[in-house]
Amino acid sequence: MELRAWRESEDLSEIYERASEYLQESAEQIGACVIDSPGCYTLVHRLPDPTDRESDLDFWIALKNDTLEYGYRVRSFYGEMIYSWPYIPGEAHTSAIPVEVHTYDEALSFLIERLSEDNIYRATFPEDVSFNREYMDNMPKDAYRDYYDIAIREVHEPGGRGDPNTAPIIDRFRIYNRGEIIWWHPYMGIYMPYEEKLNR
Repeated sequence: MELRAWRESEDLSEIYERASEYLQESAEQIGACVIDSPGCYTLVHRLPDPTDRESDLDFWIALKNDTLEYGYRVRSFYGEMIYSWPYIPGEAHTSAIPVEVHTYDEALSFLIERLSEDNIYRATFPEDVSFNREYMDNMPKDAYRDYYDIAIREVHEPGGRGDPNTAPIIDRFRIYNRGEIIWWHPYMGIYMPYEEKLNR
């Protein structure tokens, strides 16, 4: 489900500042993630709660030109969009919230750069693995998504360690077009904040 609204007036900056402050304070109270560009947009993202398996939520306010956009978006569990999302008109996909990742290739580069910076894997990364677009949702291939699901698999060379006919999964990540990465926890079966991967 998604709700968006727009407002035009002479006092947009003041409204934006008040709303942004409120969103950030609320995010602290519920332990949500804040992604923002001061004076431009503020987005609060809450991942699903693994205990009660609630949906993940986005709340945002964005100031662009002479228009203030605000709204919220609710997805079903695992960060998956609800059934009607694949069929919303194209113009509804755009938002005043800046897009950091536009294509799968950009998402892949974004992920590799972040994993390399954080030294998540061996020094030979990314040469010793393969990357595959493997969506964890149940939507059709041509459905609209604002994320890319990427699986990282081991590469087994002939004569080396491991069966060359297999490519075991190492990790799965979801990269949102707003520039956020979340990590699939293999034992809990839920997407979690990227920082959880760093703590393992």
